[in-house]
Amino acid sequence: MLLLVIVAALFSGCCANILQPYNETALNMFHGNDFNGDGKFERSELDFTFYVYDTEPLDGIISRLEYTSYINKTTPELYRLSHELYDIYDIDNDNRLEKHDYDAFFQLMDSDDDGWVTEHEFVHYWTILLESLGHLIDVGGTR
Repeated sequence: MLLLVIVAALFSGCCANILQPYNETALNMFHGNDFNGDGKFERSELDFTFYVYDTEPLDGIISRLEYTSYINKTTPELYRLSHELYDIYDIDNDNRLEKHDYDAFFQLMDSDDDGWVTEHEFVHYWTILLESLGHLIDVGGTR
């Protein structure tokens, strides 16, 4: 979203707030998730981003456990943050991430509603989101 992959794949270490500066993190996330390199984050790329979390069974539905377990294995400093992100992605609050959740989440990023998310839209959305959630990052190594 993080995104993924959207967030977790970008970080290592735990010195200071590993997401700062937020705009640079968001820019790196954009480039890491623009899989075809066309300068636009497309709806299909969001599906691909979330696919990595769908572990058991491969059913197109991501449970909170699947999502947070993956984050905890790859980047434990972001475990608390992963719960909050899951809640944001789960638009209808049914504790399942499915196609309609991805559609709604994509719409949040696509501020001009043109069917794709530009670098500017992506960085703007994620910078604001990361600023609001930065306190959830466990820089001390404990949960």
